[in-house]
Amino acid sequence: MTSNWRMLRVVLLCTVCLLGWADDPGHHQVLVLHSYHQSYSWTANIHAAMVRTLQGSEAGVDIHTEYLDWKHYPTQEMLDRHREMILAKYRNVRFSVVLTSDNAALEFALRQREALFPGVPIVFCGVNGWRPDLYGKQDNVTGIAEQVEGSGTLALALNAHPGTKKVLVICDGTETGQEIRQDVAQSLAKLDLLPEITYIGKESTQDLLQLLLKEPPSTLVFLALFGNDTSGRFLDLWEFPELLSKLDMKAPVWVLYEEALGHGVVGGHLQGGERQGTLAAGQALRIIQGEKAASIPVVAVPTVQWVFDDRQLKRFGINPSLLPRDSVIRYAPPTFYDRNRTWVLGSLYFLVIGFTIAVGWTLVLRRTVKQRTEKLREELGARVRAEADLEQTVGELQHSLAMVKSLSGLLPICGHCKKVRTDEGYWQGVEQFVTEHSDAQFSHGVCPECVNIYYSGWKPPRA
Repeated sequence: MTSNWRMLRVVLLCTVCLLGWADDPGHHQVLVLHSYHQSYSWTANIHAAMVRTLQGSEAGVDIHTEYLDWKHYPTQEMLDRHREMILAKYRNVRFSVVLTSDNAALEFALRQREALFPGVPIVFCGVNGWRPDLYGKQDNVTGIAEQVEGSGTLALALNAHPGTKKVLVICDGTETGQEIRQDVAQSLAKLDLLPEITYIGKESTQDLLQLLLKEPPSTLVFLALFGNDTSGRFLDLWEFPELLSKLDMKAPVWVLYEEALGHGVVGGHLQGGERQGTLAAGQALRIIQGEKAASIPVVAVPTVQWVFDDRQLKRFGINPSLLPRDSVIRYAPPTFYDRNRTWVLGSLYFLVIGFTIAVGWTLVLRRTVKQRTEKLREELGARVRAEADLEQTVGELQHSLAMVKSLSGLLPICGHCKKVRTDEGYWQGVEQFVTEHSDAQFSHGVCPECVNIYYSGWKPPRA
């Protein structure tokens, strides 16, 4: 019973593992196969750019990564072990595309393609000496060739150091180093009036350092590649320049690879792992989105950029005006803004807020003043109109008063003779009093009662 239970647990565990490695139906599976180890700066930059590009897309990508570590273990036995491991590890994974970096990984992928990922498109980068027939006829293969550009760098270096009498070109004895040497030689053949050029780099690290330490300022050092010396020592792209920077060497050092920048070299028209990885991942996304690898041409031109170390430009008195317009200058001393970025941004923020408040308050005041001014204008107009009406009314009243005199109050009048007493105490006849105190006029006649009393016998004449 116990053994059956154990067997059941083993079966369940295997099932879970197989399901874990099976395809995610909502994502594209991408295998990234690197020639070198993970900590190698060139490989690390390629991988970081690939991951950033793939995961930054909306395609939905799961990335699987393997390192052949060819610089440390360049044997067929190790390649066979990688083959068996990849075969077992990804047996149930269907890849949409395989990405490789540098020659060893591409050669391995092409040779083991039918066994490991038959028919899967391959996108390469970092391949030296690329030509269409490099690995025979292959379908569904495209990528980014690693082309260096030595002529532009050397031409600029000679212009920046007009007193140069000799150029030392450093290329190690590895297969990659010799391929780069051929590329450099072809690039330099394009230049005219070159000083003496000597190729070195097959010495041990210590011997090479001692040799370079003796060179005068009139020598220009052109470091193409030095990753393995005759003693079997492996160096990263930045390590040998770093060793040179610790010596009291007077000769300027120009390079081909961006990974060496910041370690005592001037710079140049540099090849970089980041650009290689970004471009290769971009081609992989195009394949994932439906394009055929065969329809995407191989990028066989140098993917380089002008990059320089500001500290070395100043050290050797190189005028920045000599540099190409699209140059990138790194390691420059921090500006006032760089040193006080938080303070500057904070001050700018409060200035903007204060300015915004001031502008807003000004607009509110202007609107309020405008409204009040319009209201005052309306009130003033109304008052002016009212005063005009009042003046007209007063004029009319004055005119009426001038035309009318009125009698008011109690009039003392005699009950017998009907005379009226004035304010001065005199007695006046009614007719005289009324005439003096009003505009009334009298016309005399006789009423019928008085006619009967006073003129009883009189008859008016007939007409």
